[in-house]
Amino acid sequence: MKTDFSAAFYSADQDKITLAKRITLLKEQVDGARQEKDNLLKFLKAELTDRLGISVGYWIQGSFKNHTVISIERQLRWPV
Repeated sequence: MKTDFSAAFYSADQDKITLAKRITLLKEQVDGARQEKDNLLKFLKAELTDRLGISVGYWIQGSFKNHTVISIERQLRWPV
């Protein structure tokens, strides 16, 4: 017996609750996490610069910098 489980993961019907919908963070959650990350980064850079006496910076991972990260948000826009 062959069963198609794909409908449990994704559906073009926006009202249907799918696994992808259940595990995708709300915009408010993502924005809050980004704000917390930015605050932490600002604090760490200032603290390390003060303690080390040199300017401290960072380099983000290439896939983020180049906007090539495959995200669930991007995947949901593609037809299945």
